[in-house]
Amino acid sequence: MQADRIEAMKRQHGFEAWRGKSSFARPLHGFELRESVLEGWRLARLDRRASAVPRTTWLFARGPDELLRVDVIESQSVAAAHEELLRALGEFQAPLLGRQEAPVAGDVAFVTAGSNASVLFARGNVLVLVRNGGRKLVDATAAARWVDARLVDEFGKLAR
Repeated sequence: MQADRIEAMKRQHGFEAWRGKSSFARPLHGFELRESVLEGWRLARLDRRASAVPRTTWLFARGPDELLRVDVIESQSVAAAHEELLRALGEFQAPLLGRQEAPVAGDVAFVTAGSNASVLFARGNVLVLVRNGGRKLVDATAAARWVDARLVDEFGKLAR
């Protein structure tokens, strides 16, 4: 993404208000979802990508028309996770994706207005993207809360 586009996105999404905000004192490493983390959903597919930034993509199904894709991206720092969040926001075509003053999950969260079809949030240095992938839209906020609760349960001892 070009520097001028990044600066425009920072202004558009109020980046200075949430930049560096973290409820954990140090970076989290090794976060892994479990198959049973989303109550009422079954794991349909798991994709792990070994790279400089560890990323897992989970596809959960509740029926043939209800799918949720959960991407978990572990950055080296809170700043890097927030930059990655900004890049992810730039890839969304939904203009109604807005930041929540009281995040549904994480330290900072963006949700698709009206439908709650997508939730992007960062907790510490971990970025989580929860998106619908099926024909029937489901509320992604419940899944975002479950994933965030798992993060807090696993890494709460690092909280400030």
